Amino acid sequence: MNTPSFSTVLAMLVSAVLGSTNAVAQDATPKPRPRGGFDRPLADTPRFGNPGASPKLTIVELRMLLGHWADFDANKSQRLEKSEVPELFGKLFDEADLNHDGVLDEQERALVMQSAAAPAASTTAK
Repeated sequence: MNTPSFSTVLAMLVSAVLGSTNAVAQDATPKPRPRGGFDRPLADTPRFGNPGASPKLTIVELRMLLGHWADFDANKSQRLEKSEVPELFGKLFDEADLNHDGVLDEQERALVMQSAAAPAASTTAK
């Protein structure tokens, strides 16, 4: 029976180890991430039945956001730009922006606050 020499066994081990590191290095390429999570763009309209969907926002939520006007006014211009509010409020922002200049000023803010308060006042009067 022919027994392999120590150097032959050592050479086989080294080639096996080097071959496995090459295979590991090839597998180290980044794999595409599954769709979803924070990389998924927000929907234009609310998606019902999906727990990760955008919530259905109303003027009441916009009124709550505008109650914290100064917290969202990043550049402290006393005007709220569309880029300063969360993306979820995009459509409501566009509706509140009466002159369509991409900015809510104090007058537009006051109109939103009054329009949101009016339905609440009428329901308490009944």
